[in-house]
Amino acid sequence: MKILAILTSILGFGFQSFAQTDYTKILSDTAADMNKSKFSLSLSGGVGFRTGKDLDLINSDYRDFEKKLNIGYTIQFEPKYFITKKIGLGLFVNAFIAKATGDVSLLVNSVSGERLNINATQNDMMLYVGPSVSGRYFYDKFYSGYSFTAGVQGYQSKFAATIINRSLNGKEIGWNWAVGGNLEMGYNINNDFSIFIAANYFYNLISKSEKTGLDGEVTTENYKDEDKVDASRFGLGLGVNYRF
Repeated sequence: MKILAILTSILGFGFQSFAQTDYTKILSDTAADMNKSKFSLSLSGGVGFRTGKDLDLINSDYRDFEKKLNIGYTIQFEPKYFITKKIGLGLFVNAFIAKATGDVSLLVNSVSGERLNINATQNDMMLYVGPSVSGRYFYDKFYSGYSFTAGVQGYQSKFAATIINRSLNGKEIGWNWAVGGNLEMGYNINNDFSIFIAANYFYNLISKSEKTGLDGEVTTENYKDEDKVDASRFGLGLGVNYRF
């Protein structure tokens, strides 16, 4: 009950402060100076989550193993030029990287169902690049921003394992169109620098890829509409923004 009373007091103070704020003067001289900046560079990093179905990159035997790759980390970079105080054009770059290591059950005899457990490692990377349209709003010491983008997402997956002193390697590479969006909420350290939290989402369907199987055979996969692999992902991160 004491905790509830403390939280109620804090919320009450916050609502009172909100009600007493004169939002006709919310843009201070400092915020006005920030609006004059033409260029902006944002760099952030964080964690990413795949929201689509798992990538069946090498063989269906590895489907359970690949579920470990649904969570990875992201790196994001966005340079922008503002054509007005609030609207800018830029380039959006975002990479998703994931790695999994563990045991894989490999089917060695389809008749008897005999399987062999091996230790394997898989490294996945998705790289998105595309033009963006951005907006920004300054509120004294705080700011918010958004970006919408449409471009290309390439991906690469590498699989490696060792069976009885024999190395097995497989990989898949490909690309396809993608669209995405990014939201930022930040704190202005001064006129030039800000720190922010960001959330982004990319929608991407894989329609074509090139596979190199464990036996070294190279094949090209063309997925029909109903078979396209959903490689969409969601990300959260922390970053810094520099304006000049």
